[in-house]
Amino acid sequence: MSTIVATIARTTWKSLKWNFTTANSAAHKVDCEHIIGFPQAKLFAFAEGLCRVRVSARDTGTVPMQHVAMAAFFPFGSGARSLSPLFQGDHMKRHLPHFLTASIIILMLLHGPIVQPEDYHCFADTRALAILPNALDVLSNIGFALAGVWGWLSLRKSSATPGQAGHVLFVTALVLTAAGSTYYHLQPDDFRLLWDRIPIALACAGLLAGVHGDTSRTRHGTLHVLLLGILAIASVFWWQQSGDLRPYLLLQALPLVLIPAWQWIHGASGAERAGFGIAILLYATAKAAELHDHGVMAMTGVMSGHTLKHLLASAAAVAIVSVLARRAGTTT
Repeated sequence: MSTIVATIARTTWKSLKWNFTTANSAAHKVDCEHIIGFPQAKLFAFAEGLCRVRVSARDTGTVPMQHVAMAAFFPFGSGARSLSPLFQGDHMKRHLPHFLTASIIILMLLHGPIVQPEDYHCFADTRALAILPNALDVLSNIGFALAGVWGWLSLRKSSATPGQAGHVLFVTALVLTAAGSTYYHLQPDDFRLLWDRIPIALACAGLLAGVHGDTSRTRHGTLHVLLLGILAIASVFWWQQSGDLRPYLLLQALPLVLIPAWQWIHGASGAERAGFGIAILLYATAKAAELHDHGVMAMTGVMSGHTLKHLLASAAAVAIVSVLARRAGTTT
């Protein structure tokens, strides 16, 4: 998996270097000879040549390397404004997804391995319902199944699109998520968690492939689904073997930043952007609830943070499927 991540990083960096050299090439150039005193150089060691970039401008002189670093970590802040001549027009828009992906990868490499807490399986709500253990954490998965079935029925009525294969994987993974999460919560342990996380990773992969296909109108949608699906499964097995959650978390983080970027770049309709925006907000709130499992239980007395996470994430899935269903209704 480390080879896969390094390959992604190297490819992303090559795209970024091409962007720097082509953006307003009459006024700017990239000199990949040396860099002196850049304190963050080590974090770029995973990609060939990543530590040797100096950006120069004909009219403004040399851009300080710390501004490049600021732009990498804060692409919409003062760092980006320092490099504003390099990030304008179509070039900026076309390569913004690569830039965001590279930024997240760099931050994760800087952070180091992310391990699962030792008490991860100690959920706040262990109440049983008759013979059903952990009842609310189990039953709250039904929303994923319902959203997945609705998605399947909607996609059957819609015309084929470049993102169709990705959306099929997404709605299929929703049903598998309901099954995998139910299996896990009946008796939580690391082995069962593997079968909970694989469908979640596949759902993220399908969503990425589907939205990318629909926005960019790529002709390689099925190939992207296959590659992202393999990476999704590999990210979970990487966690199982190494204990490091970074590849799995990367796959969950990318849709939150890349989908809005793709929709903005390619001019998606306002309704689709609103639908996905609501879904992203709901999913981010779901992750926050998951982190405060015991706190939510103590505050409400009736529902744990993990159960709330299931409900909010299901609502996010419904918001996305509603976009697909609306699209199907306009194409039939």
